[in-house]
Order: sequence, then C-alpha cells, then structure tokens
Amino acid sequence: MKKIITLVLIVLSSTGLVVSATDSSSLSEDKRTQNMVAETAPTTEATMLNSSQSNQKPTSPPQTSENSEDNASQTTTYTPPKKEPSSGTLSLNGMTWQKNTGTGSDVNIGVAYQSKSDVIFNWQYYNISNKTWETINSNTASNWITFKAPHVGQYLIHVYGTTAEGETKEYTIGWNVEPETAVLKGMTWQTLEKNASKANIGVAYTSNSKLTFTWQYYDITKKEWHIVAKDTTSNWMTVTLPRSGKYLIHVEAKTESGKTVTYDIGWNVTADTVNLTGMTWQHLKKDASSANIGIAYTTNSKLTFTWQYYDIAKKEWHQILKDTTSNWITFNSPHYGQYLIHVEARTKEGTTATYSIGWQVFSKDGLGEILPIFNSSNNVMSAGYYNLVTGESVYKNGKSLVTSASTYKLFISLYVFDLIESGRANWNTRFSNGTFMTGFYDMIINSGNAFPEWVKSNYGYNNIDSFLKIKGYAGIYNYSDRATTSAEDLVKILKYYYTNSSNSNINYLLDLMKKQNYRSGIPSGTGIITADKVGFLWDIRNDAGIVYSSQPYILVVMTNGQYNFDLIANISKRVQSVQ
Repeated sequence: MKKIITLVLIVLSSTGLVVSATDSSSLSEDKRTQNMVAETAPTTEATMLNSSQSNQKPTSPPQTSENSEDNASQTTTYTPPKKEPSSGTLSLNGMTWQKNTGTGSDVNIGVAYQSKSDVIFNWQYYNISNKTWETINSNTASNWITFKAPHVGQYLIHVYGTTAEGETKEYTIGWNVEPETAVLKGMTWQTLEKNASKANIGVAYTSNSKLTFTWQYYDITKKEWHIVAKDTTSNWMTVTLPRSGKYLIHVEAKTESGKTVTYDIGWNVTADTVNLTGMTWQHLKKDASSANIGIAYTTNSKLTFTWQYYDIAKKEWHQILKDTTSNWITFNSPHYGQYLIHVEARTKEGTTATYSIGWQVFSKDGLGEILPIFNSSNNVMSAGYYNLVTGESVYKNGKSLVTSASTYKLFISLYVFDLIESGRANWNTRFSNGTFMTGFYDMIINSGNAFPEWVKSNYGYNNIDSFLKIKGYAGIYNYSDRATTSAEDLVKILKYYYTNSSNSNINYLLDLMKKQNYRSGIPSGTGIITADKVGFLWDIRNDAGIVYSSQPYILVVMTNGQYNFDLIANISKRVQSVQ
C-alpha cells in the first residue's frame, strides 16, 4: 500500500514558497544565454518570500489521481525516487526565474546546482487549486524549463536531480499567477498647433500585462469615429484634427488575454484666427526700387501668404509670390513711380486677413549713372542696358542702325532654329563645309563666316529679313554692303534667348556663347560669367551679352575707331560697378 504524504499548503505571495538546499554552488552552464541563475544563500529551512510564515521542505509531495486542466502536461501519481546512499556530491542550491508575462503565467525557471557528474532533472508543478501534479519536463539534462500556468492561482514548482551514480536531491518553490490587471489613470498631451488641431496625447496606466492600445477620435459635429492608431504598443499617439470644433479622444487598452479598459477625454479645436499688425522693410537700393518687405501677424494657425503689388501708373496688379509660408518677400519695382504693396494671409481653414501700404520708387542712382558712362566716349555709336530682374533699361542711340559686324549671327541663329523646329532642316543637314552642327559651332565659338554666309546664300537674305521683321526686328540686310542692327534689337533678341533658355537649341547657343573665344570685351570688364557675341570688322568693335550677376542684365556696346576691345571692357567694368 502506497504511503500518502500530506503537504501543508500556505497562501502564496507573488513570489511563492521557496525551499532552499543545504549548500550553495555555481550555476550549470546550461541555458546561460536565456537566463543566468544567481546563487542563493544557504539555509536549512524552507522560507516563504514576502511572507512571515515558513515550513519545512516536504519529504514527499502529495499523491493524486485527478485530471489536469493543462492538456500539454501529464497527470501523475507522484512517487519520489529512491534515495540511494551517496557521497553527497550533488546539491541543488536555489531557483531563479525570468517572467515572460507580467502575471507570471509564462516564466523561465532554473535551478542552481553543484555536482561532480552529469545530472538528469525531472520537473513538475503542483496545481494547488486542482490538487494535481503535472509533469513539465522529465529526464532532461537542462536545469531550465518554461512553465506555462493553465490558469490564475497558486502552484508548487518541484525539481529533483539525479546523478549518474543515482544520488538524488529535490527542490521546491511556491509560485503565484496573478489575475491580469490594467488601469488607465488619465491622459496628458502636448499641443503642436496653437489652436490644438494637432497634438501628441498619451495615457497613463498601470498593468501587470503587456498592453496594446487602439486610439480613436469622435467628431461630435459629424458624428463620426476615426481611428488614429490601432493595436500599437505605444501609449502615445499624434492626432491631427480636420477642423475647429469639439471631439472625444478615446483609447482602448487590451491585455495579452484580451481584457480591455477604456478612457476618454473631451477635446476642443478653437477656430482659426489671424491678425496682420503692420509691415516692415529693408531697402536693398537707396531709391527703394528693391526691398525686402515683411508683415507682422498673430495667429493660432499655420498661414500662407500671397503678395502682390499694384502699379498705380499702369493701373495693373502683379503677383509677387503666391501661397508662400514666408511672411517676407523681395520687391523689385519695374520703374520709377508709386505702388501699393498688398498681402493676404490665409489660415488652414481658409480664414483671411489683408494689409496694404503705399510704396514710392525715387530716381534711381545706379540707373542714372549708366547713360553718362555710355556718353563718356564719342566712339560709342550705340549702346543698351536692360535689367532682366527689374525691367529697367537705358539706351544711347538705341534705335540707330549701325554696322553689326558678327553680332548679326545672333539673328542668323534665330533663323536656323526656325528651320530646325519647322522640320525644314536638322542639325545633321549638310552645308558646303560640313553639317549644321559643325557650322553653327564654328559661327559662335570662332565667329566663323562660312556657315552664316551659306545660310544667307542658300535661303535668301530677303527671306531671312522677312522672317526677322515678322518677329519684330528691323532686319539685318538693310544695306547691300554690310549687315546692320541696333542696340535695341540686340537687347531684344538676347532677352528672348534668356527668357526661353529652357529650349534645348537656345540653351545650346547660350552655352557656346559663354565659351566663345573672344572674351576681352564684356566678360573681361565685368569679371562675371557672360554669354556674349562679339563683332569686329575694319575699325568696328561690338559686343552684346547677358551678364549673369546677382541681378542679371543685358549689355550692348557698339563702337568705331577701335582695333581692340579695351574701350568696351572699360565701359563694362563701370556699368558693373553701379549695379
């Protein structure tokens, strides 16, 4: 008849009953990567952690034949191994654990031991509620197991180790699996927009389980729920609300077993407000033709600004910038006179406010100095200046037709582009000395004459001039013995090239003009990147170019009585100095 051992049970704390061995030892090397089992202090009696009660280690656990609730474990009638006489080389020195869940329902448990030979471990747990023993792992060389409790309650975790020589030692601890708890204790937030339309919101909580959070807001006006974040492990989220009005912010927290708790707060997004309080400015030129202008404002929303000016003389509105986030713009007036500077600010919801000031552009110091520079030499037959940013211009004899020399090749280029773009020719079309591509390159880089003379001969100078006059130019073949043009026409065609530089053919031309070989005129005088075309014939020296300064401009200087480009370089240097 088997002897029934009665085990006195004590109500366990979360750490449970611990029964220690009679000596301490270092841990087995087994499962070190999962958890390190620390040594426990030696003791001669069983102790209950977090409890003042204690009891001796039972000589044998109780027997039972009741079925277990855990299908993965095996219900057994416990019979302790026969204790053979031994030399006392095996000792079990305490247990340690690593919880995989906050409630203790899933835990890795290890036993520290000391032995001179290999040890086989048998692990069991006793379900105090059901009064049943269940096997966790039997006949294993590992001093670690994973215990997964079938339900909330109190258990005994029991292990006995047996050496190869038959020596056996046992160790038992109590283990308590707590019910899952989750409490949401309140929300906190950080507003990211002044009107509270965007905010970081978090919920404070306590729990002994891993939680996931689902965040939503309820639009009270539209009676609609909207999910912000679903099943996130973060107790914080960022919400962007679509408009002013009242909302509910709602969070649901879910434990590992599916238990849920919720928390709500009311949320108010205030209506957008904007107030423009005045303008300030910084003159970039003494005559106020160029200035940085800003608007001061107060708002609880993000703003976009649309800036315009009204030309009083021409009775025209002109847009400066549209829907910019900057409350500053740079205003460049096209001419002398009076203007209105106007700005409209718009909130995210469409609320607007406007502000305007009057603006006066006085006589321009720099512009007024350019004409005297042109007039400083009687050898300047015709000259022109055009600011590509402000539209300001100055001319000396601007409409006079004078000998163009090779500057006429700028107009031949325009005619060639028309031939190519209309399909009457292409870059591989042959001419007497090569292709359109090689001839065009030589015409610009070396100021070669073979290609433009062939174009004139092949297509007819009358056709070329008719084409140019349709485009608004005076033509270049107005005299039989020479090509002519004016400073105004050269400025006009360079302005066309600058404005349409995205065209691949025009871009190619400007690239060649920046690299052409004759650079002792405007490029030398300004010291700035210049796309120009020179002309030299007899005592004629001309140069027409686009100067890529901080405010790009066109400069044309046409001279006589010159056998080098020194006069043009000097005039170019002086013009650049007053920019």
